[in-house]
Amino acid sequence: MESILTINQEFPKAIVWWEKKRIAFNIILLCAISLSGFLLGLFNHPEFLMVSIIWIFGANVFYTMSWASELLLKYYFRKDGFNEISRKSLFVLGSIFSIFWTLLNYLLLDSSNFSIDAL
Repeated sequence: MESILTINQEFPKAIVWWEKKRIAFNIILLCAISLSGFLLGLFNHPEFLMVSIIWIFGANVFYTMSWASELLLKYYFRKDGFNEISRKSLFVLGSIFSIFWTLLNYLLLDSSNFSIDAL
């Protein structure tokens, strides 16, 4: 069984791997938001920028859960954490889910004319 010291030394490796991918994740997210704005004609809508900023902030909070879950798995359950294939798979699946969820969000907001009460 690994000691706590050994586990703690591996934490930075996991965090660095995920944080290096955060820029790519944000670019993917910005592309999905831009695509939504372009296809639905939302760029001129007054709340589009504010909703997009809030959406990006929320997505980054959830992105942080990717490496946080790896650290929790390693620390509390003494598992090996995620290997390279698992990390890449989770990154791709999470990015696909984020694209889908972003497009759905803007589609619903467009259909409600950006009225929160209509949702």
